[in-house]
Amino acid sequence: MKQGKLQAGNEIVSVEYELVTKVNRGKRETTGTLCLTQTARAELAVALSKLTGANLVMAEGEIRHVEFTRNVNGSVVEFKALPPR
Repeated sequence: MKQGKLQAGNEIVSVEYELVTKVNRGKRETTGTLCLTQTARAELAVALSKLTGANLVMAEGEIRHVEFTRNVNGSVVEFKALPPR
């Protein structure tokens, strides 16, 4: 897993993440899993509980918006990464 950061509003926490890209019906789809290495508070905790989304700052410095699809146990979250604009 790679090291990165998850940002929602003014809150940033460290995470470890893994991305998987597949081609589905001619479209490229990126999904992944992230593990929070710090406790989410305020804005990020709300985003995780409501399964909305946040920005993933990846190890290479790229920023991708992710939509949470499943919150496994509060610290492991599955997501869908939106294509960069």
